[in-house]
Amino acid sequence: EAYVMAGVGSPGSPYVSRLLGICLTSTVQLVTQLMPYGCLLDHVRENRGRLGSQDLLNWCMQIAK
Repeated sequence: EAYVMAGVGSPGSPYVSRLLGICLTSTVQLVTQLMPYGCLLDHVRENRGRLGSQDLLNWCMQIAK
């Protein structure tokens, strides 16, 4: 998974969180740039009833780019 993340997106992509490094300890840890709003999946789950279809569609299109 780390190899895939390292090859995805360009450093200037506004939609992809950059992979900065990998810690190879007993559990592999990925070091990414700061994501001030946290995990998108957690946000979607916590706001399930408040998100409109347009919000979800916009995010899907951004992720696909």
